[in-house]
Amino acid sequence: MNDVSYLLLYVVDEMQLLQPSSNVQISKMSPQKFVKTACAISRKGLGQPSMFNADAVTQELVTAGKSLEDARCGGTSGCVEAGAFGKEAYILTGYFNLPKVMEITLNNGIDLMTGEKLGFETGEASKFETYNELFEAYKKQLKHFIAIKMRGNRVIKDYMQPLCQSLSYQY
Repeated sequence: MNDVSYLLLYVVDEMQLLQPSSNVQISKMSPQKFVKTACAISRKGLGQPSMFNADAVTQELVTAGKSLEDARCGGTSGCVEAGAFGKEAYILTGYFNLPKVMEITLNNGIDLMTGEKLGFETGEASKFETYNELFEAYKKQLKHFIAIKMRGNRVIKDYMQPLCQSLSYQY
């Protein structure tokens, strides 16, 4: 731990933001003052910072095939993935909203928020006679929106891949 570690904790406490989320990696080597400071902030009930056992995370990364050196430079990120920072990436390309797809299905391809036709015309919900009819319409909409999401993911990958390959990390 260093002064920046404490400074970040104080910012989390003062700003009281829910996002971006923060976490602390606590090990056998962590100073008691740091652990107590993190606990005092977490006790306020905002869910910040999350706390992780750094020794267990390091062991998990070694078990997953990382070198001990890379594992010690790693930690947790995102929705609690463990990774060796600088050696791999977690590029979030956006979320997929399954309930929104159901809403569009129930409205024959129309988005109620905008009134725009975003999906296929799969039939009026009031005319579905069985659950299977609804489920088949939902699967058709899902296939449509998943294809759009995957095209977007490929655009992001094609953009990011050359940038990531050109970076050289020195530890």
